[in-house]
Amino acid sequence: MALSSVKLLVLAAISVSLTHASVITITTPGEEYNGGIYTLGYEFSPMIDISVTSLEVYDSGMGVLPTSATVGIWDTSGDLLASATVPAGAGAVDGYFSSVSISPLILTAGVDYVVGAYLNANATSYNANQGGSGSVDPNITIIEDRFIAVSSFAFPDSTDNDVGGAWLGGSFAYDQVSAVPEPGAFLLAATGLVALLALRLRRA
Repeated sequence: MALSSVKLLVLAAISVSLTHASVITITTPGEEYNGGIYTLGYEFSPMIDISVTSLEVYDSGMGVLPTSATVGIWDTSGDLLASATVPAGAGAVDGYFSSVSISPLILTAGVDYVVGAYLNANATSYNANQGGSGSVDPNITIIEDRFIAVSSFAFPDSTDNDVGGAWLGGSFAYDQVSAVPEPGAFLLAATGLVALLALRLRRA
């Protein structure tokens, strides 16, 4: 077996790929209103282990966020796990969301969390009987809407019981390992490495 073939087998066996996904994609916004007296978001549960890499806030200007916004993720007890400020103006934009990168936050499959944002500007909703359309990443289950009626960033501990709905407000994007090597792949990688070592010893 040629040296290049061995290398290709090894790389194929041990490679994994990352996919970057925003949880909610808004096609058409629903009714908009001033969100300045709320922290708005939703309760969710990942179906797989994920690494949250950016926090997002609804941006009706699609890149012209009129004021900065604070976004956070909590556990359901109200403990803040991560937060960041999305700056006003043009920035990292994903459709109707402006975002800011954070140090990766690992969230566990099957555990419930809450995301929310305080933004003194236009807000909207997803699947909360106020019009609009969009979609949700299939690896994330949105449980219900969340909000708190205070004019500052706070844990959104209230709900209107819109199952699968979200006040926007806050959201996030994540990275996911989309392909984990099977035991057989590791064996193939080990075999390839042994063959590579044998070739080098023979040439030496």
